[in-house]
Amino acid sequence: MKKEKKSKDFLPTPEYKGGLKSMNEFIQKNLIYPPSALQEKIEGVVVIKGEINHQGKVIHTQIISSLHPDCDKEAQRVVSLLQFQINKIRKVRILFYKTFYIHFKIPIAPEIKIQYELRLAKSTQGENQMDKKIQYTIQFPKK
Repeated sequence: MKKEKKSKDFLPTPEYKGGLKSMNEFIQKNLIYPPSALQEKIEGVVVIKGEINHQGKVIHTQIISSLHPDCDKEAQRVVSLLQFQINKIRKVRILFYKTFYIHFKIPIAPEIKIQYELRLAKSTQGENQMDKKIQYTIQFPKK
């Protein structure tokens, strides 16, 4: 008779479905850069401690390292959207704590190219119209 393998940890930690990479993609997809922080050109990291209940939901967040009040609120909002998977242990309800690092980096604007043309028409009595084209290109470089 073979022995059952015991888990390495006494209490399994909560895991995000798809792993850390998937969690970071979810955060970046749902993160909205606050306009006030964008105007002030603030970049950095907000460190949040989150409390995860027995169902895998983030029920409480606390700012450990602040960046800007609006960035802090946005980081808390995004962290509270996360849903974790928790392996049940003998029907015990345990609270888990996890630290999240939410990165705020000013998005790079894509290169924009605007083209327009201006046509001037001149007509005289009995003669054909004469067209003159003028083209302009305005290009905004990447920042």
